[in-house]
Order: sequence, then C-alpha cells, then structure tokens
Amino acid sequence: MFILNFNKKIIILFVALLLFVAGPITVKAEDIPPYYDLYAKDIELVPAKPYTNQPCKLIVKIKNNGTKALLSSTGLSTYVYNFENFQLTKLSYDPISYDNMLYADDYIDYIFEGKFTSAGEHVLNFKIDTVDELDEAKIGDEGYTVSLEDNNEVEKTVTIYSPEEIDLKTNSIELDKDYPLVNEDIEFTVKVKNTGKVSITDNVMLQTSNVEYISEVLAYKNLTYDDYPTIDDPLDPGEEFIYTYTGSYNSVGDKSFVFNVDKNNYLAESDETNNSTSTEFRIFLNEEEAYSLDIISHEIIKISSTSLKINWETSKESYGIIYYDKYDYDSYLSKTKEELSGFSAEHSKIFSDLEAGQIYYINLGGRINEVTTIDEDTIDAPLPATDEAVITSGPSVSIGGYTAKISWSTDLLSQSALFYKKLDADNYTKIFSDDFILDHALQFSNLTDGNYNYYVISTTTPGTAVTSVVLSFNYNSQTAPPSGPETEVQDEETTQTTPESVSSSQKTIVNTNLYNSLKGKIVLTVEANGEAYYINPLYKTWHYLGRPDDAFSVMREQGIGITNANLEKIAIGLGNLSGADSDSDGLTDMFEDAIGTDYIAPDTDGDGFNDKAELESGYNPKGAGSLSTDINFTNSHLGKIFLQIEGNGEAWYVNPNDAKRYFLGRPADAFNVMRFLGLGISNDNFSKL
Repeated sequence: MFILNFNKKIIILFVALLLFVAGPITVKAEDIPPYYDLYAKDIELVPAKPYTNQPCKLIVKIKNNGTKALLSSTGLSTYVYNFENFQLTKLSYDPISYDNMLYADDYIDYIFEGKFTSAGEHVLNFKIDTVDELDEAKIGDEGYTVSLEDNNEVEKTVTIYSPEEIDLKTNSIELDKDYPLVNEDIEFTVKVKNTGKVSITDNVMLQTSNVEYISEVLAYKNLTYDDYPTIDDPLDPGEEFIYTYTGSYNSVGDKSFVFNVDKNNYLAESDETNNSTSTEFRIFLNEEEAYSLDIISHEIIKISSTSLKINWETSKESYGIIYYDKYDYDSYLSKTKEELSGFSAEHSKIFSDLEAGQIYYINLGGRINEVTTIDEDTIDAPLPATDEAVITSGPSVSIGGYTAKISWSTDLLSQSALFYKKLDADNYTKIFSDDFILDHALQFSNLTDGNYNYYVISTTTPGTAVTSVVLSFNYNSQTAPPSGPETEVQDEETTQTTPESVSSSQKTIVNTNLYNSLKGKIVLTVEANGEAYYINPLYKTWHYLGRPDDAFSVMREQGIGITNANLEKIAIGLGNLSGADSDSDGLTDMFEDAIGTDYIAPDTDGDGFNDKAELESGYNPKGAGSLSTDINFTNSHLGKIFLQIEGNGEAWYVNPNDAKRYFLGRPADAFNVMRFLGLGISNDNFSKL
C-alpha cells in the first residue's frame, strides 16, 4: 500500500513538472467538445405598429447558439419576462423532445398574445434558463472552460400608438380603358391606402359591408378584393388594399364612379374627410367617336433658315401625326406624312434641311388605335431667308429690390448673353445662358446708385448672332421698388442708337450705288478735316467716328455677336495695337486675352517661335499647325464688327480691303484702326451719300 501511494505521488509530480515546462495545453477549434448555448436574440412586435388595446403578439426568438442539439426543454422551461403595460391573454411555444429536437442554429419562438393598455414607449425584457438548468459552457482555445450564460437575456423598447392615429384614405379609382364604349365591360380598380401611423389588423373597416360604391347606371357584374388584413399579415402604414369592380354602361355620356371606405365609421380616424373619392369619365358610342381628338394648341418655332420646331397639343394622348410640304400645288395635295413614336398629349417635331426663305404648309393631328384625326386648318410656316436673327421686342429693364432683369425676344431660337456695366466702369460684365429659346431674361443684382449701360446678344444654332443697341437706365435705391413685383424702368433715349434713327452722329444713306461700293468700310473726308465715318454693311447708315471714345462706342454699338469657333475662321490682322505688353512679344495683353494666348509668355505653345511671328506667318500660336481660316465665311461678313460672346464682348472689325479682322480693344485701338484702315472720300461723293 505504501509503495502504491508513493508511485502515485511520483506520477503526479511528474505531470506537474511537464505542465510547468510545457505551459498550458492548447485545444484546437476542431477538437472542442460539443456544447450548449442558448441565445435570446430578439423580441418581435407583430404587427409592427399597434395601437392601444389592439390584439398583437410579442414573439421572443431563442436561438440554439451551441453545437449540441437540445433533446428536451431543459433550460427552456424556466424563464422570466417583464413587458410594460402588456396584458397577456395567451402564451405558447413548442416543447422540445426527441421528436422535436432543437438543432444548432435553429430557433424556438415564445409567442405572447395580448394587448398594450397605454400608448407611448414600453420596455420589453425576457430572460431564458433563469435557474441555470442547462450547462452552457465550452472548452476555450486555451483549454479553459468558458461560460456562455451572458446572452440569455434580451431587452427592447417599442412604441405603441393611439387609436386616433388610424386613417384610411380612398387613394384612387382607375379605369382599365381610357375611352370606354357603351355595353363594354370596364374594370374599376379602387386603391385604399393606410395613411395613418398604425398597422390595421381589424378587417371590419375594409369589409364589403362597410364600403360602398355609387355609379347610378353601372350594370354591376363582379367584385374582387385583396385578402383582409390579420395580425400576422397587417395593412401597414403606406400599404394599399385593392378592390376591383367589373361592369358596363348601357348609355353614352359623362359618368362618375364614387367609392367610400368605412362608410359606417366603425373606427374613429385622424381624418374622416378622405374616405371617399370619385372619378369622372365618358362612355362613347363607338371607336370613331372615342378616338377622335382636337388640336388644342400649336407653336411654330424658327430655329434657322433651314429648320423648324413644331409643338402641338392634342385633346387626348395619341401618336402625333404631321403632314407638311413647301408650297406647290401638286405636292400640297399629297403632303409628306410623319408619325411620332411617343404616346402623349404633347408632341414636338424638328425639321432640318428645309429650303431657306420657303413657306411650308402644315397640318397637325394624332392617332389613337387605328383612328387618325387630322386638323383641316392648314398652318403657314415661313422660313427666313438667312440665319441672321432679329430682336423682335426689347431689350427692356425691370427693377425689383437690388436686382435688374433684362428681357427681350428673338425670331429664331438663340442663346442669351447680357453685357452690363456702371457708366464709369472700364469693362462690361457678361452673363450667359446656353439654353436656345425665343424669350430671353437675364438679371444681375447688387445694384448701387447711378447709371448703367447694357446691351444683349442672341446667338442662333447656326452660330450667327444679333446685338442690340447700347441702352442705359438709372438706379436710385431711395425710389427703387422692394424685392418682389418688378417695375419697368424706361431706358434713357440718349443712348438708344438704332440703325433707323438719325442724329448728328448718324445718317441714313440714300445713294444705293455709292452704298454698295462703300458698305462695311471706313471713309475719311480727305478734302475737309479728315473726319472718319463707318458705313454699316447691314443697314444703309453711316456713323461719325469723331474722337477715340466716339469711335469705340460706335464700334461696340454696331457690333454683332459671334462664337469663338466662327471668329477663328477669319484671319487676324496685326498693327496699330496699343497698351501693356507684359511678355514683350509685340502683342498687347488685351489682344492676347482676346485670342487666347498667354500674355506673360512670348511663346505660348513652347515651339520656339514667338506668338506674333506665328500669327504673321499664318501659324497657330496656341498649338501645332497652321491657323484654320475660311475665306468663304470671311467674304460673307466683310465690313462687320463682331463681339466675342464667349469672351468678354471683345470687338473686332473685318476689313473689306484685306479680309482680315482687327482688334478694337480700347478706344485708342478703335481710333487707330479707323485711321489706319480708312479710305479717302471726296466731299462731293460724301455729300451724295
């Protein structure tokens, strides 16, 4: 006996020594023995948004979070719960047994049925295995026992609503046919929406005995509706309940269909006025009557001399149809037909590649099913002879608060540009809109007391532009209307210089032969004092260019807007530039800003050649290759003054003598160009103008 005990002691000491040397025993994950673990995961409220005293359920979800299956209700039969203001009527769950095992990752649900007795937020608490019947533990990675008792409890806060927050609304009534015929079956789909804050589980409000429809002559045939809501499948806020009535009418004319939900006011609602709605419609005798339509309105928009946009509206949704042709008796009788693909009441069609200056004749209509309706009234659509836009009204200014709005209209679709400045400012500020429209309106704010000058430019899709005269207005903060309704302000007449007006600085030319030989040129009265005059190439007028400021004003007032792309088609003429030249390349800073070169680098593209030298040789100072000019485009614009609408309104004069454009940057530049490019004229010839 003594020897045996001695041997045991030796063995124990030996094992202890091994543990001391080797450290703790590590258990691999795959070697962890099966274990139990109950996890109280969630408390689900059904329906999600109940009101007080409404039957509902609290479903406590317990997960077998361990690896061993539960063969009995050990640990599951002992629990505690505390549900604030919840009145329990029934509790149920499926007991666990050999025949109903709870496997790993499966759930058991404890279902508490009852109702909440008060509104507001309520705390729900549930704990499983309260007496630790089930040994919830496992062997950890380091070989130690780990307790799994800390996930047996779940707590949740829920919101219970007041019954006054119930609301049903008859949301819509829809017919399955747009144009129903007499004695034809029609389906009326009625959608009732839960617009309240609570879930509806009581079906009495929705039962057919508690709803009604009124349609005095409907031959009713059938009614179908959704499944009534229940606790497990409620009608939640935002969801719809649908009824479908089928029937027909045996007479034509205007009809109505009225529907009322909860007609007996089974439950008080937050809004009792939205339970009923109606829809009006017409019963037609036949398809021809049903599918005929009227042209409500139409609009002809000129885009250019060769393109039109046509908008029209039909009294019913349809496929738009348009017949068109230019005026010719034979072709007029057999116009070209086009049908649009979109089914709508509003139609639009753009025609391109038309004949400039031609009148086109148009008939508009639409098609529904196979019935086509064409308006017998023919519309005249005359195209302009050129792409030159015309300002048809304005520009005019209206003041509201510290804001000025400038409005004008054009005969062609065009983009809008507004240039404005305080009278004593050096440069104009530009505002631009790239929308192609007929009626233009641009505005600027932060007005201060004093006089303002402004002019507008509208640019068409072909790239031509029309420039208004320079106008002015006076702003006085003491008398200006407050923000809100705008007040028209009269433009000052002293700055309105239109081609048709005659003043001491402008005259109308009556000698057509002389005008045709001089238009677009600058002439100098060499037999007098060398006075200079500009002969407008578009209007039979001449303009006195007196002092540098006068020359500059005339050049800007008679200018026409142009895009950079079109301006670059005209070769550049150099000479008579004045002003700062920061990079000493022979080109002034203002000039370089206008053409897009770098005014602080003499060689913008870094190719080893000075910017001015490249321009003089016809090369591109901003990149590789030659300048791309278009002599045909240039010849069609000789003598015009162009304003860069994509820049700051910089002015250029296209000299008819050499077909080059010259920069009119400052008053001095305009005056120098006038003197440099002027053509002498005798007093006799000048008097004949």
